Amino acid sequence: MRSRRWWWRIAERLNLLPKTSFWFGDAQAHSRKFPYTFFAPSQTALDAISVGELVMVWFEYDRKPWHLYSGERMWVKITARDQDEFCGTVENVPLDIVGLAVRDMVEFRSENILSRDVADPEGDPTEKYLPQCLCSKAILDGKPVHYLSRSNPLESKPDQEFPDSGWQFLADGEYASEIGLDGVRTVSLGAVSRRDDRWLHLIDAEPGCQFEWNASKQNFIELVPFDPDADDIP
Repeated sequence: MRSRRWWWRIAERLNLLPKTSFWFGDAQAHSRKFPYTFFAPSQTALDAISVGELVMVWFEYDRKPWHLYSGERMWVKITARDQDEFCGTVENVPLDIVGLAVRDMVEFRSENILSRDVADPEGDPTEKYLPQCLCSKAILDGKPVHYLSRSNPLESKPDQEFPDSGWQFLADGEYASEIGLDGVRTVSLGAVSRRDDRWLHLIDAEPGCQFEWNASKQNFIELVPFDPDADDIP
């Protein structure tokens, strides 16, 4: 990537690349679409933004052959505000956007803001879904959750970014003893919920529990408790 960036910068300075036509992504709409994995600032946080503050803005563009991505997140310093409309100067060196430079002025709206440089007073609702779990690959590919159980969470390692939740998920007709390691993935609880959130009311259930989907009752039915120190799904 370093060598690619070198020729890209040279081409940009020689005006060999056309300017990138960009727009701004709607963080609020994306958060509503993916509430378990995508955080957008609360209305309280947005209302508190003032001139001089740094905010992270979502730039989007059509990806061309000379682009690495289809969007960038960059810090912008607010210079003016009129209700939900903002003006500010770009504070990052753009990685991918041709024709945009540090201190350039941009205009955007509150829904284009991804975060502030201070914590959101209402917190981040996606944090609840960051702990890791074991999930059947079939569920991640689109099948609904049929069985879930919770063991005692594994002890976190020093270099581990997110803790283990103890939760394990299987699709209909799957058995842990049969699908093997190739059939499961370690993902966040949010990644499972993006595919199927019918189980979320059980998220705080104690270790040792197990539930199975009952089609006639359209709900998860609790099964006989098991040893929460078990190494695998019962």
